[in-house]
Amino acid sequence: MTSTKEPDQTRLTAAAIIQRKDGKFLFVEERAGGRIVLNQCSGGWQVGETLPETAQREAAEEGRVNFLPTKLLGTFITHHVNVRGIGVCSVRVAFAGELLPGTPGLPPDPAIIRTLWLSYDEICALKARHRSSAVLRCIEAYLGGKLLPIESLDEADDSA
Repeated sequence: MTSTKEPDQTRLTAAAIIQRKDGKFLFVEERAGGRIVLNQCSGGWQVGETLPETAQREAAEEGRVNFLPTKLLGTFITHHVNVRGIGVCSVRVAFAGELLPGTPGLPPDPAIIRTLWLSYDEICALKARHRSSAVLRCIEAYLGGKLLPIESLDEADDSA
Protein backbone atom coordinates (compact mmCIF):
# COMPACT_ATOMS: atom_id res chain seq x y z
CA MET A 1 0.00 0.00 0.00
CA THR A 2 1.37 3.41 -0.94
CA SER A 3 0.64 6.53 1.07
CA THR A 4 -0.54 9.50 -0.96
CA LYS A 5 0.29 12.05 1.76
CA GLU A 6 3.91 12.95 2.39
CA PRO A 7 4.77 12.18 6.03
CA ASP A 8 5.70 14.98 8.40
CA GLN A 9 8.30 12.74 10.00
CA THR A 10 10.30 9.63 9.06
CA ARG A 11 11.74 7.28 11.66
CA LEU A 12 14.53 4.76 11.01
CA THR A 13 14.41 1.86 13.45
CA ALA A 14 15.99 -1.56 13.88
CA ALA A 15 14.30 -4.61 15.37
CA ALA A 16 15.60 -7.83 16.89
CA ILE A 17 13.54 -10.89 15.98
CA ILE A 18 14.58 -13.42 18.61
CA GLN A 19 13.29 -16.99 18.75
CA ARG A 20 14.16 -19.47 21.49
CA LYS A 21 14.75 -23.16 20.84
CA ASP A 22 11.20 -23.89 22.08
CA GLY A 23 9.84 -21.81 19.17
CA LYS A 24 8.69 -18.81 21.24
CA PHE A 25 9.58 -15.24 20.29
CA LEU A 26 10.77 -12.45 22.59
CA PHE A 27 8.25 -9.62 22.93
CA VAL A 28 8.03 -6.56 25.12
CA GLU A 29 4.99 -4.90 26.58
CA GLU A 30 5.65 -1.17 26.38
CA ARG A 31 4.07 2.25 26.73
CA ALA A 32 3.84 4.02 23.39
CA GLY A 33 1.60 6.82 22.20
CA GLY A 34 -0.60 6.67 25.29
CA ARG A 35 -1.23 2.94 24.88
CA ILE A 36 0.23 -0.29 26.23
CA VAL A 37 1.33 -2.32 23.21
CA LEU A 38 3.27 -5.45 22.25
CA ASN A 39 6.39 -5.18 20.13
CA GLN A 40 9.68 -6.82 19.36
CA CYS A 41 12.76 -5.22 20.86
CA SER A 42 13.14 -2.29 18.49
CA GLY A 43 13.95 1.35 18.47
CA GLY A 44 15.47 4.32 16.77
CA TRP A 45 18.83 4.33 15.08
CA GLN A 46 21.37 6.64 16.72
CA VAL A 47 24.22 8.49 15.04
CA GLY A 48 27.41 6.45 15.26
CA GLU A 49 25.65 3.07 15.24
CA THR A 50 25.17 0.59 12.45
CA LEU A 51 21.65 -0.79 12.15
CA PRO A 52 22.73 -4.22 13.50
CA GLU A 53 24.23 -2.38 16.50
CA THR A 54 20.90 -0.59 17.00
CA ALA A 55 19.06 -3.95 17.09
CA GLN A 56 21.66 -5.31 19.52
CA ARG A 57 21.32 -2.28 21.82
CA GLU A 58 17.53 -2.39 21.75
CA ALA A 59 17.53 -6.10 22.66
CA ALA A 60 19.77 -5.29 25.63
CA GLU A 61 17.78 -2.25 26.82
CA GLU A 62 14.27 -3.56 26.18
CA GLY A 63 14.53 -7.34 26.33
CA ARG A 64 17.39 -7.54 28.82
CA VAL A 65 19.13 -10.11 26.57
CA ASN A 66 22.40 -10.30 24.70
CA PHE A 67 21.60 -10.57 21.00
CA LEU A 68 23.99 -10.99 18.09
CA PRO A 69 22.40 -10.05 14.75
CA THR A 70 23.52 -12.54 12.08
CA LYS A 71 20.86 -12.28 9.35
CA LEU A 72 18.96 -9.45 7.69
CA LEU A 73 15.24 -10.17 7.70
CA GLY A 74 14.17 -7.19 5.65
CA THR A 75 12.73 -3.70 5.66
CA PHE A 76 9.18 -3.11 6.91
CA ILE A 77 7.53 0.26 6.29
CA THR A 78 4.44 1.55 8.06
CA HIS A 79 2.52 4.82 7.85
CA HIS A 80 0.40 6.24 10.67
CA VAL A 81 -0.71 9.44 12.35
CA ASN A 82 0.57 9.79 15.91
CA VAL A 83 -1.37 11.10 18.93
CA ARG A 84 -0.31 14.69 18.08
CA GLY A 85 -1.76 14.38 14.57
CA ILE A 86 1.66 14.15 12.90
CA GLY A 87 2.02 11.80 9.91
CA VAL A 88 4.84 9.33 10.51
CA CYS A 89 6.57 6.93 8.15
CA SER A 90 8.46 4.27 10.11
CA VAL A 91 11.16 2.31 8.32
CA ARG A 92 12.01 -0.81 10.37
CA VAL A 93 15.05 -2.88 9.43
CA ALA A 94 14.68 -6.25 11.11
CA PHE A 95 17.39 -8.70 12.07
CA ALA A 96 17.45 -12.30 13.21
CA GLY A 97 20.35 -13.73 15.14
CA GLU A 98 21.65 -15.56 18.15
CA LEU A 99 20.62 -15.25 21.77
CA LEU A 100 23.86 -15.17 23.76
CA PRO A 101 24.34 -16.03 27.44
CA GLY A 102 24.67 -13.40 30.15
CA THR A 103 22.92 -10.23 31.20
CA PRO A 104 23.46 -6.95 29.30
CA GLY A 105 25.31 -4.13 30.99
CA LEU A 106 23.06 -1.39 29.59
CA PRO A 107 20.36 0.24 31.73
CA PRO A 108 16.80 -0.97 31.05
CA ASP A 109 14.42 1.09 28.94
CA PRO A 110 11.88 2.77 31.29
CA ALA A 111 9.05 2.44 28.73
CA ILE A 112 9.15 -1.36 29.01
CA ILE A 113 6.64 -2.90 31.38
CA ARG A 114 7.71 -6.53 30.97
CA THR A 115 9.11 -9.10 28.56
CA LEU A 116 7.18 -12.10 27.27
CA TRP A 117 8.02 -15.20 25.25
CA LEU A 118 5.12 -15.89 22.87
CA SER A 119 4.27 -18.65 20.39
CA TYR A 120 3.14 -17.78 16.88
CA ASP A 121 -0.47 -18.61 17.82
CA GLU A 122 -0.28 -16.31 20.86
CA ILE A 123 1.22 -13.53 18.73
CA CYS A 124 -1.65 -13.84 16.24
CA ALA A 125 -4.26 -13.91 19.03
CA LEU A 126 -2.84 -10.65 20.43
CA LYS A 127 -2.70 -8.84 17.05
CA ALA A 128 -4.98 -6.01 18.24
CA ARG A 129 -2.32 -5.08 20.81
CA HIS A 130 0.63 -4.95 18.37
CA ARG A 131 2.38 -1.60 18.12
CA SER A 132 2.11 -1.74 14.33
CA SER A 133 1.46 -4.14 11.49
CA ALA A 134 5.24 -4.58 11.15
CA VAL A 135 5.23 -6.74 14.30
CA LEU A 136 3.38 -9.67 12.73
CA ARG A 137 4.89 -9.05 9.29
CA CYS A 138 8.38 -9.54 10.76
CA ILE A 139 7.40 -12.81 12.45
CA GLU A 140 5.78 -14.16 9.30
CA ALA A 141 8.80 -13.20 7.17
CA TYR A 142 11.08 -14.94 9.69
CA LEU A 143 8.94 -18.09 9.74
CA GLY A 144 8.83 -17.97 5.93
CA GLY A 145 12.62 -18.20 5.84
CA LYS A 146 13.15 -14.77 4.31
CA LEU A 147 16.63 -14.38 5.80
CA LEU A 148 19.46 -12.67 3.95
CA PRO A 149 23.15 -12.53 4.79
CA ILE A 150 23.78 -9.57 7.11
CA GLU A 151 26.28 -8.34 4.50
CA SER A 152 23.26 -7.62 2.24
CA LEU A 153 22.84 -4.42 4.25
CA ASP A 154 25.08 -1.79 2.72
CA GLU A 155 25.70 1.11 5.12
CA ALA A 156 28.22 3.90 4.64
CA ASP A 157 29.09 7.05 6.57
CA ASP A 158 29.62 9.73 3.95
CA SER A 159 30.02 12.57 6.48
CA ALA A 160 33.80 12.24 6.61
